Amino acid sequence: MGTNRAMLIDPIDQYSYKIDLNEEPPVEDNSLLEEITSIFYLYITLIQNVFCDGNYGFRSVAVCLGYGEDQWLYIRQQLLDELLSSHDDYARVFVGCDEVVTSLSFFMKTKSAPTKHWMLMPETSILIAKRFGVIRGPREFQNHQILTFALVYTNHYVIVQLEGEYPMPPIATLWIRYKAPSATE
Repeated sequence: MGTNRAMLIDPIDQYSYKIDLNEEPPVEDNSLLEEITSIFYLYITLIQNVFCDGNYGFRSVAVCLGYGEDQWLYIRQQLLDELLSSHDDYARVFVGCDEVVTSLSFFMKTKSAPTKHWMLMPETSILIAKRFGVIRGPREFQNHQILTFALVYTNHYVIVQLEGEYPMPPIATLWIRYKAPSATE
């Protein structure tokens, strides 16, 4: 009597794949690179896609922070907690604060997130930086963590690893206007 052996597949590997740009990428992977502004081509060393279920922005943040992409629910909850813990402050900063609350308020693991629950930018980037301490103040600039993800196909985020002296966007106007006093020390 033979035994049936099931192959164990890491659930993350089912939905996530990486493109190593040091190797010749398969034809289907070139489409992700082509979606990114060409000024970054020289600096991109890796593009990692995530499962496309409406939670992809939160999945990308989870991976950038060192979690598995299946931790998107944790990321949503943390960002919602950050927003609600200082709601009055964020309401002065974000024109559509209630819309940001709605975008973060989706916790159904078995369903794809509807459009109204997709990640809103740039508002969510401010919550990410604040909640996860990407940069807390001037003393941390030497050892800061850079999270890089790109919007592709107008509605999907992928993780992008950059190396070298790559261009950075200007500091967000919202941050300049509403930064904490400790950020100018």
